[in-house]
Amino acid sequence: MAKKTIVQAHEGNFKTLLKAIEDGNVVLMDCKLRETGESVAVICAVNHDPDGALNMVPIAGMFNGNPYDLLSPPDSEGGYRESKSLKTT
Repeated sequence: MAKKTIVQAHEGNFKTLLKAIEDGNVVLMDCKLRETGESVAVICAVNHDPDGALNMVPIAGMFNGNPYDLLSPPDSEGGYRESKSLKTT
């Protein structure tokens, strides 16, 4: 069996996020990274327990800083581009 790509490994979480958005069960929550103590904004799906409790399920984090400065998008010829543009061709 072929190893999943990083994107394939997150497809389930992405589908959960889309469903939570569709159902109005998504929130943006302020959290701290345990390792560094840095404050981060986290996108969470909201699960409603039968007893009325709400459980926040972390799905994704928002970037601190300019994502164009932080990311190298994939190159169509393999590897990653150093350009700050995320435009696809």
